[in-house]
Amino acid sequence: MNNKRVLIHANNKQQQEKILGMNSLNGEKMKAHVPGAMAKVGGVISGVPLDMSMEDVKSELKGGKVVEVTRLKSKRHGTLKETVSVLI
Repeated sequence: MNNKRVLIHANNKQQQEKILGMNSLNGEKMKAHVPGAMAKVGGVISGVPLDMSMEDVKSELKGGKVVEVTRLKSKRHGTLKETVSVLI
């Protein structure tokens, strides 16, 4: 890697945690992170009834950690109206 960056491969979770806890390597200050660990994935669900609350939608979703659920709005005739689409 460049600019004093080093890629270290951990063979198991224990090695990974040890590396993440380090603050120096060969006397040089260092910071460690897991690439992609902060990545977020989003999407849109359509057909969600207008009377269903966002908390209900959030509790129904399975398979990952849902951070935020927002109903999309549409502007019609100068007025914002809720749609049946939800951004996750």
